[in-house]
Amino acid sequence: MNSATYPVSRWRLLVVTTGVLIVVVAVRSWMALKPENPARQISSVSSFLSSTPVGNFSKVEPGKVLMFPDDHAAHPSFRQEWWYFTGNLITSEEDLFGYQLTFFRFSNPPHELDIESNWQTHSTWMAHLALTDVEGNQFLYAEDFSRGAIGLAGSQSAPFKVWVNDWSVTEIGEPCDHCISARVQANTKDFAINFEILSEALPVLQGESGFSAKSHDGEIASYYYSYPSLRTKGTVRLKDKIRRVTGTSWMDREWSSAILAKGQSGWDWFALHLNETTQLMVFQVRDSEGQPYRTAHLMSATQDNQYIDSKYLTMEPTAWWTSQATGANYPIKWRLVSQFPEAEFTIEVAPQLKNQEIDLAFRYYEGAVFVSGSLKGNKIKGQGYMELTGYDE
Repeated sequence: MNSATYPVSRWRLLVVTTGVLIVVVAVRSWMALKPENPARQISSVSSFLSSTPVGNFSKVEPGKVLMFPDDHAAHPSFRQEWWYFTGNLITSEEDLFGYQLTFFRFSNPPHELDIESNWQTHSTWMAHLALTDVEGNQFLYAEDFSRGAIGLAGSQSAPFKVWVNDWSVTEIGEPCDHCISARVQANTKDFAINFEILSEALPVLQGESGFSAKSHDGEIASYYYSYPSLRTKGTVRLKDKIRRVTGTSWMDREWSSAILAKGQSGWDWFALHLNETTQLMVFQVRDSEGQPYRTAHLMSATQDNQYIDSKYLTMEPTAWWTSQATGANYPIKWRLVSQFPEAEFTIEVAPQLKNQEIDLAFRYYEGAVFVSGSLKGNKIKGQGYMELTGYDE
């Protein structure tokens, strides 16, 4: 099931509060950047992120010290960034749900306007919302767009907030430099989410102190940190039915000016809760030479974290699913293996629903998964999220 929302109230506001001349300027600037049918404008996230940037953007370099809460906010000198929230939830009746709410910011290419306007902006914003209803055997998703002008979309560090129109994550409670305490809310006609999320732990810096390489030579990279264990409680709504849920969320924060190098075709990313105290982030960036770049990070509540180099990792698809809607063929079951002595594991990953394909401005697979296997000789059983890109080309 697919629903897509597009902001329209801004036009009424503009007509009421300004004159016809400003309306013309706003329409011209908006249409220069927002296609008539955005869902068909860019079908592949990997195609966009491997394209040559237009303009001078900052480069991700090793050695940067990430600052909190400052780095919760946007970095306009970089080409793109995102705030990623996923979670596995359960009702008192033990019905399972999964959710994704992601905010994307893209720096606009240079664009000249004849008349200055408050609608001028250097950023375009997009948000994706998805809900996996396991017992109901349904997957719902929606998107929203806005310009980063007159308060329609944006981010701030203190108090932390990121939003696109009325979808938002907003800090609540006492301010905290390193922790996250926020309300997550997004609403569509068919479904909605409304949660409180809380982490009292420090953010986890991915890669080398937040410098996350995406290629063997390290030329392609991002700044990347995570809050992998956010206590979550709130509600999900399906049509007119509201369900109370609890569970665990995961926040990923990433920014860069290039994600894929020439010859790289997409990535496979996993954010997994192996048990109540241990999380695993693992991804690979595939290339045409059959030499994927892989990395993993085993994390724990005691901050006894272990980075695992590509040479120790094996990632093997074990089952595929073909979308009837788009024809894309996705590897939806995986075996993940680490032979690193301090962090040996063999993990089986399987989707909670087969069809968790998102076909919006970008087409990709993102959904809730079950996890089983062993870690350091001990059995594990958990849940998590999986993202697969570049399989629609």
